[in-house]
Amino acid sequence: MRDKLSFASQPFHRKGLTLIELILVIGIVSVLAGIIWAAFAPFREKARQVQCMNNLKQFYLAFIMYRETYGYTVVSPMKGVPLDPVDLGFPCIPARYPPPINPYDALEPFLKNKDVYKCPNDPTHWTHSYITMVPPFCRYSEVENLPRDNFNWWIMDRFRRMTAECGERMPILYCPWHGLEQRTDSYAIILRWGGVVEGRYIIEWPQTLCLD
Repeated sequence: MRDKLSFASQPFHRKGLTLIELILVIGIVSVLAGIIWAAFAPFREKARQVQCMNNLKQFYLAFIMYRETYGYTVVSPMKGVPLDPVDLGFPCIPARYPPPINPYDALEPFLKNKDVYKCPNDPTHWTHSYITMVPPFCRYSEVENLPRDNFNWWIMDRFRRMTAECGERMPILYCPWHGLEQRTDSYAIILRWGGVVEGRYIIEWPQTLCLD
């Protein structure tokens, strides 16, 4: 009897957690995880921007190799001088009514892999994430007789005005997938003539020719 009383007087040591304690621990871990996730979000976006910029840089290097392979003379856009895509050595199709293709498909043999076609921020299933500022035509003479409201004439006219207005600041490709407020104050990563890649907030999107 004395042994039973002695055993009953000993403190009880339970193992594990109660349901309330487990829920409390899970809640605390969830809150901490949310704080850490929010704190590191800007760093993740910065990493995506760096990868996107590297993709555009790879496009420019492929463009340089394309020009060298096909023997294009080195011509730079100059302010006040409207130029055609062929004058600057861009991939183009010498046809009056070319099919709607991306002229940068011609650069594929000079790229290491097709991963550079996709921005890490692009949630779509499109083949290309980047928007080209260069029409697939070679010369303005191929579209000059089209009506002025024709899209093919418009993109060629825009390109010629762009070369004359922007000069060395002429944009070649840009990525629209990093903007916080698309179509208003958008942040775009832009590849310019000479291989300069930069991120800019474009206030008057997309009216400005030089994307400045």
